[in-house]
Amino acid sequence: ILDEVPVRITFESDWQEAERILIEAAKKVTSDVIEKTGDQPFIRAELFDAGVLMRLRYKVEPPNRQEISTYIVREIFREFANNSKVEFCYPKSEITYEWKDWRKDQAKKA
Repeated sequence: ILDEVPVRITFESDWQEAERILIEAAKKVTSDVIEKTGDQPFIRAELFDAGVLMRLRYKVEPPNRQEISTYIVREIFREFANNSKVEFCYPKSEITYEWKDWRKDQAKKA
């Protein structure tokens, strides 16, 4: 069957590097299925508000689907951790505090 591992990357990530990592992870883990079917893993991507959703798609035997996806995720995580060109995208917020000197404001009003 066709399965997928969705991976969200930041807009600042190197798209080609992320794609390479994902494809190589799937090739490594599903080499037996690739040899049987001749079907290579591939990427489908879409934009979302915080980055790029890359869907790594690959063929897998149905009883092994969860095990294979776990191995692929493990490979991707390890490779992303060792690569400064790609970064997982996750929900986050930034808060910026600005110090306002109320004494200066009072002096301007006087």
